[in-house]
Amino acid sequence: MAHVNTTAADHRSLCFGQFASQPEAPSAWQRRRVYNKTIRALEKLNDHQLSDIGISRAEIRQRVYRNVYHNTPYQACS
Repeated sequence: MAHVNTTAADHRSLCFGQFASQPEAPSAWQRRRVYNKTIRALEKLNDHQLSDIGISRAEIRQRVYRNVYHNTPYQACS
């Protein structure tokens, strides 16, 4: 007598359902990607270019973090 498997496998993608219970996970991944990309771009600039846009090298990570994760744009001190 042959055994028949009646369950259908769902092979839509390797990660199907991985984030189903975590609606914020793709958003967090995308934010981390933007954060890393922005850090790399700003770190490629020389000190003169950074001073032209009003950012010191020491505060790159802090400003990018506030902008990406808290949607707080840079506010120049007056």
